[in-house]
Amino acid sequence: MTKKETSLVTKDFLLPPLDDRQYEYLEFPSNELRVILVSDPSSSEAACCMNVHVGACADSPRVQGLAHFHEHMLFLGTKEYPQENSFESFLTTNGGSSNAYTDSENTVYYFSMEAETGSAGKVEESLLRFGSLFTNP
Repeated sequence: MTKKETSLVTKDFLLPPLDDRQYEYLEFPSNELRVILVSDPSSSEAACCMNVHVGACADSPRVQGLAHFHEHMLFLGTKEYPQENSFESFLTTNGGSSNAYTDSENTVYYFSMEAETGSAGKVEESLLRFGSLFTNP
């Protein structure tokens, strides 16, 4: 990524006194995506969450349930990974799972998986697969 695509912004996080995890905040000006990275070296799990700020209240009165329907459709396959349930199969193989929910103003997608030492390639692949749900569904 070039400097133009990513902007590192310092944010003060209100943290409990015993929280020794590392936090980093990123903003992507091109699409206004905001990311909080949390690193916990003591954890054996990797996780990711995407909050799309569109929920059931954004549904057209003529098409109620569209946001929730879209939530389910997103996991079916992508341009890069066209096989149905490819993402879930990948996660299951790597000790993980995914889920999502739609509320009145948000739709949230998330996953977790094992992240033992030496599994960085699998974690990176999971992020590529997860990202493709949003970039090329």
